[in-house]
Amino acid sequence: MTTIDDDSSLSTRVGSEKASIKTSKNKRNFRQGGAILAVPVCYSMVGINITLLSPSLTRIALDLGNLGGRQWIVTYMITYLATTPITGKAEGVNSGDPSFCILPYWGCIGTKFTTLIVARGLQGFGGGVCVTVPSIVMDDIAPIEKKALYQSLVSLVMGISNVVGPIIGGAFTDQVSWRRAFWLNVALGTISLLMTVLFVEETVVIQEASALQKLKHIDWFGIMGIFAFVTTLLLFLQWGPDDSWSSPRVIATASGTGLALLILIAVESLFAKDPLLATTSALFYTAFFGVSLRRTATIIGVRATCSNDLGSMAISLVTFVMSVGFTLGLPIFEMVHKITLAKEIDAMDPTVKEQAKRTMGNTGTDYIAIHRMPSQAQDAVTHAYMNSMLQVFRFPLIVGGVMLALALLMKNIRYP
Repeated sequence: MTTIDDDSSLSTRVGSEKASIKTSKNKRNFRQGGAILAVPVCYSMVGINITLLSPSLTRIALDLGNLGGRQWIVTYMITYLATTPITGKAEGVNSGDPSFCILPYWGCIGTKFTTLIVARGLQGFGGGVCVTVPSIVMDDIAPIEKKALYQSLVSLVMGISNVVGPIIGGAFTDQVSWRRAFWLNVALGTISLLMTVLFVEETVVIQEASALQKLKHIDWFGIMGIFAFVTTLLLFLQWGPDDSWSSPRVIATASGTGLALLILIAVESLFAKDPLLATTSALFYTAFFGVSLRRTATIIGVRATCSNDLGSMAISLVTFVMSVGFTLGLPIFEMVHKITLAKEIDAMDPTVKEQAKRTMGNTGTDYIAIHRMPSQAQDAVTHAYMNSMLQVFRFPLIVGGVMLALALLMKNIRYP
C-alpha cells in the first residue's frame, strides 16, 4: 500500500514538474514574443521621428518667425548622433523611452522657435538610445541561425518608418497642423515604453560599481568631439549657400570642422582609454565602410568577426555610422538644393528673377511664397525648383556607385 502511495506521489510530482516546466516555457515564449514585437515598435517610433518633420521645416520656421534657423530643428540629430555610440557600453539602456513620451509635448504647445529646438535636442538623447537598443536586444534573444532574420525585421521596420514619416508629417502639415505630428510621438513613445517594461528583460549581469566609477569610463572628450564636429559642420553647410563661401564665418566654421575632426580622431586613437569610436579596431572600419551596403548585412558581417563581449559595441558602431548619414543628409542635400536653385534663378529673365528674389528671398528658399507671385513668374520659378530637385536626386547616384564598389570588395565570412 505504501509502495502504491509512493508511486502515486512520485507520479504526481513528475506531472506537477512537467506542468511547471511547460508553464515556465510558455511564459518565456510569451515574453520573448512580446520582446520581438516591442523592438519593432520602438524602432518605428525612432524611424518615424527622424523624418517626420522634414516636410514641415519651412512651415514650422515661418509659423514661429525664424525661417533662417529652420536647420536647427535638426538639433535632435546632433544629440542623437552623440548618444548612439555610448549606448553599446551603457548599462540600463532602456531609459530612452521616457524622453519620447514627455519631450514631444513641448512641440505640441511651444510658441517659440527656441523652445522647439531645446525640446528636439533633449529628445535626441533618447533617440540615440532607442535606435541602438532594438538591435542589441534582437542580437541577445535571437538564436545564431536566426540572427540575420531578426535583424532584417528591425531594418525592414526602420526602412518603412523612414518612408512613412514624411508622408505622415506632410499630411499633418497640409491637412491639420504640424503640431499634431508631435502627439504621434507621445503615443508611440508611451506604447514603446509600456511594451519595454512588460516584455524586455535584462539578461546581462551588471557589475556593481559606484556612480563615479561609471562616469570615469565614459569618453567625455569623445562626446565633446562629436558634438563639436557635427555642430560646426552643420553651421558650415547652412551658412555656405546663404553667404559667400569666402565669407569669414563660413571659413571659420570650415576650419573649425576640420580641426574638430582631427582632434576627435587623435583623442579616440591615441588618448582615450575606453574610446567611443575604436579607430584602432577593424570593427570601426568594417562599420564605417560597410554600413552603406545596408544595415542588416553589415551588422551580421561585423558580428561574425567579433567576440560576444564586443557585440553591443559592434552594433552601436554600425548604428552610429548610419546615424551620421541621417544627421548630415538633410543639410547636405539642402546645400545642393540651394546652390542649384540659385543658379536656376540667376538664369531666369531679369524681371522674373527680381520678382522671385523679392518674394522668396535671395536664395529662393521660401517656396511657400510662390503662390503670391504672378502666374507667369510662378511657372518659371516652379520649373527652376523642378530642375533643382532633379540635381538633388542625381546626387545619391554617387553613393550608389560607392556601395557597388564596396560590395565587390567585401570578403565572404561564414557566420559561426
